[in-house]
Amino acid sequence: MLGALTAYALIAWAGSVWVLRQGVALRLAGTLRLSGDYGPEGGRVIIERTAHAAALGFCLAGVALAIGGLLDGRVALDLDILPVPAIAAGFWCASAWRYRKPMHAYLMLASLSFAVLVLYGAASSTTGLGPLAADPGAGLALVLLALGFLAAARVVEQGRDPTGLARTLYPTPLSHTSLGLTLIAVGLQAYDMALGDRIEGITPSVVLAIGGGVLLWANQRVLSARMDVAAILLLVFALVCAELAVFHDGLAGMALTDPGLADLWVTLAILSLLLALGADAVHRWPSGAGRLSGPLQVAAGLCYGSALVAGLALAMLGPWSGGTGLAGVMLALAVALPPLRRPIPVALLAPVRGLGVALFLSAASGAGS
Repeated sequence: MLGALTAYALIAWAGSVWVLRQGVALRLAGTLRLSGDYGPEGGRVIIERTAHAAALGFCLAGVALAIGGLLDGRVALDLDILPVPAIAAGFWCASAWRYRKPMHAYLMLASLSFAVLVLYGAASSTTGLGPLAADPGAGLALVLLALGFLAAARVVEQGRDPTGLARTLYPTPLSHTSLGLTLIAVGLQAYDMALGDRIEGITPSVVLAIGGGVLLWANQRVLSARMDVAAILLLVFALVCAELAVFHDGLAGMALTDPGLADLWVTLAILSLLLALGADAVHRWPSGAGRLSGPLQVAAGLCYGSALVAGLALAMLGPWSGGTGLAGVMLALAVALPPLRRPIPVALLAPVRGLGVALFLSAASGAGS
């Protein structure tokens, strides 16, 4: 039924466009005074706009009813609902090519994303949008689709287009839609991990890693330092989640001050070292990659600060079962500290050196205990 509504919108609009090309239709419109005082050509434009507005309303209503039915459980998430977003995408695509409006391109990409989710839900036998939002596989499908949209935007920009329509109409909607899908996938994944008591498998890490890569790639157009920082932190978080899933059973039943998590804080300290060294390296590059120097340094500082706070909490609050883990954390923090000194003002260098000495002494005392 919903598919018939969107199909009717497409057929009615396409039929009106074809009919209005015929001279008989224009003369009939003039006889019925449907063209106003704008003449035959002006009357054709007015009637076509009216038909398109009505078809647009029918198409939006079909998609909205489908989403509403999925939310309240009246519509099943299976292939029976696939014609709704598929036909709607066809309508938006044809409208974009005829009227050259970015709005139609955005609606087409949104309908395609809806169709991909329907296909995934049908393939995974998901019962509704609620369980689908909590499924890491759905997030993976979204970030892969975002990656595909971003790649398509680059192909369209660099490809041959005699009319120039695709190059001027689609790259920006493709890039913006890829960013939106990435944020939705990462947000759903973070929400699921925050509510759950463990990280299920390696899929969440893959979603976060691909999301970070999409943000870095998309930021070549935006050139926002904050987006670079967010992308780098997503990559770091993906690595941390992978370590938790593989070596700690997804953090099941473990507190952050548990000595068994000492390797996680060592990893963060090592990552801060690598990020700081990477920031120093890309700063010397003459290409556009030099813009990553500042975001890499910020991410390195955040990783180091997290590892330092966790190490201190482990020393003061964690159950004591030997000092090997704590010694490893303090040693990693001491080794990672020197590259972080570069952006620190001269007046603060002495306290930083003192912190390094204290960390080395803590590592030595922890290893000896």
